[in-house]
Amino acid sequence: MKSKSLIAVAATLLVAGAAWYVSHLRAPETDVGTPPLFPDLASRVNDVKRVEIGSRANRTVLVGDGAAWKIENRDGYPAKFEDVKRTILALGELKIIEPKTRLPEMYTHIGVEDVATEGSKSTQVTLKDASGGAIASLIVGKERAASSGPIKAAHYVRKAGEEQSYLVEGELSLPSDPLSWTDRALLSVSAARIREIVIEHPGKDPLRMSRQKATDIDLGLDGVPTGYKVRSTATVTSLASVLEELRFDDVRASNNVTFPADAIVTTLKGFDGLIARIRTATVDGKTYSQFAFDFDPAAVTADAAEIAKQPAIPELPLPGGEDKAGGAAEAAKPAQSVAEEVRGLNERVQNWVFVLPDYKQAMLTKTMDDLVAKVELQKPAGPVAPPPDPLTVEHFDEQGRPIPPPPAAAPDPGSLPEMPPGGPPTATPETPPTPAAPPADAAAAPDPQ
Repeated sequence: MKSKSLIAVAATLLVAGAAWYVSHLRAPETDVGTPPLFPDLASRVNDVKRVEIGSRANRTVLVGDGAAWKIENRDGYPAKFEDVKRTILALGELKIIEPKTRLPEMYTHIGVEDVATEGSKSTQVTLKDASGGAIASLIVGKERAASSGPIKAAHYVRKAGEEQSYLVEGELSLPSDPLSWTDRALLSVSAARIREIVIEHPGKDPLRMSRQKATDIDLGLDGVPTGYKVRSTATVTSLASVLEELRFDDVRASNNVTFPADAIVTTLKGFDGLIARIRTATVDGKTYSQFAFDFDPAAVTADAAEIAKQPAIPELPLPGGEDKAGGAAEAAKPAQSVAEEVRGLNERVQNWVFVLPDYKQAMLTKTMDDLVAKVELQKPAGPVAPPPDPLTVEHFDEQGRPIPPPPAAAPDPGSLPEMPPGGPPTATPETPPTPAAPPADAAAAPDPQ
C-alpha cells in the first residue's frame, strides 16, 4: 500500500513537471531569457560618431559633430539629433527572441540577404567610432508585426559577416533616404503680407504684380500687352503664397553649386518691410533656389498694422534642433520684429541652395505668357433660320418636336431642255387660227357657175 502511494506521488510530480516544462516553452520569454543582440553597445553609445545606413536603392551617412549630427552625403546639412540618438539607443536595446536560419538560400524569406544581392530588400546599418572602427553592423530584414499580449514588434536580423540570423525584439526605423533624417520644413511667410512680386527673366521685361492695400484680396498684373487679358486673377494672386509652408525636396551647400549669370530672380516685398529675393537656376539637371532676406524700414506702409493683426505663423526650429518638448518651436513666444525674423530666416537658408517641389518652382519662374491669353474677337452672328411651322410639318420626333422637311433636291442639270438663244420662249395666249389668204391667180379666175 505504501509503495503504491509513493508511485502515485512520483507520477503526479512527473506530470506536473512535464506540464511546467511545456508551459515554460510556450510562455513569452522575459528579459532574463532575451539576451541583448549587442551586449557592449549600451555602454558605448557615446563612442558612436558615424552612422552608415544603406539599401540597394539609397544610402545615408550621418556624422557626429560635437553635440550635433550632420548628413555627410548632403554636404553636412543638419540632421535631427533626436532621431539619430533614438536609433543608436534602439540598436543597443535589441534583444534576441530566438535564433533563425543559418542557410544563405533561406535569407531572402526573412529579408536578411546582403544589401548587394540582386533584388535585395534589406537595410544595413553600421555604427563606427571616431577612428572609423566598426562598433556594430547589422542587416535588418522583414518586420514581424506586433500582436496582442506581451509580444512586441520584432525584426529578422543578421549581424554583418555572420551566418546566424535572429528574430529580435525592439523598435527600428532605418530609412536610407538622407532627407528622412532632417526637417524638410524650410520657412513660412504669409501671402497676406506680400505687397509686390517682381520676376526677372534675363533678356525680358520684368513681370510685376502688386496690390495697393493689405485689405485688397487680389494682386493686379502690370503691363498686360494690348490685345491680351489675364487668364486667371486667382492664379496671379496665388503667387503671393509661394513662401507659405515651404518645404524642400533636396539640399546642397551653395559653394558646391555654381549659379549661372542668367538665373531667374524673384523678389517679394511685404507691407511690413520684409524683402525676399530668390534666385532660381538649373544646374547639372536639378533646379535649385537660393534665398536671401532683408528688412527695409522705409518700405513699411500704413497697412503694416493690418498685417500685425493676423495670427502669426509659429517660428520653425532651426534644422537639426528641437525645442524642449521635442517638437516645433513654442507658439507662446512673444511676437518678433521683422528685423529679428529676417535674421532668423537668413540663419536658416544661408550657405544652402534648395530643390523645391515642382509647383513652387513653377510659381517662382512664371512668365507673361503663362499669365495672359490673347483676346478672341467675337465674330458677328449669321441670320438665324426661323423655327418650322408646326402646321406645315408632317413628322414629329419622340418628344413631339416638329421635324422640318428635308430640303428640296436640286434638279439634275442633264435632264433640263436645252436653252434656246435669247432665253426661254415667251408664252402667248391661245387664239383661233386666222384663215390664210387665197392665192392671187385663184382670185382672178372666173366662177365656174
